[in-house]
Amino acid sequence: MIGVGLVLKDSLESLNENFRINVVVVPEARYDEEHGTVPFQYPMWVKNAEPFSDPDQVMRFYYHPDGEWGEVLGFRNGYEDPDEIAARIDEAGQSTDPAEREAMYQEILPLLHEDPMWLWAADEQNVQIFQCWVQDFIYNPLWVMPRWQFYSKG
Repeated sequence: MIGVGLVLKDSLESLNENFRINVVVVPEARYDEEHGTVPFQYPMWVKNAEPFSDPDQVMRFYYHPDGEWGEVLGFRNGYEDPDEIAARIDEAGQSTDPAEREAMYQEILPLLHEDPMWLWAADEQNVQIFQCWVQDFIYNPLWVMPRWQFYSKG
């Protein structure tokens, strides 16, 4: 997961020869423990930036019946046809043609919508407060934390 941090380091250091950025790897357990603290001890969060650079990584991690969350949460027992969903996600992930992959994912998404493993009944902890000038912000409901203090200033 350090790749995004190194790219950011190189990019920022190229702006000014006096810039020095240290990329530090923090063990996930420590990071998760610190994640709920205010103020958050780490100045930047690149922990989950890299996995989401490819749709296959999102699909495999969050939706595949045998993926990391699917295995832990028993998606294979919940999906109506877990083998079909697994096969489609595997097939899309193996394609090297971007247009073909996009078409495959567009076929997978309605299946996941009709046979969901995620139902958000309530999200009371997550209050999103924005300044009136904030545009085109897309909220990611997978990471619940009190973010309002970062958006309400300005």
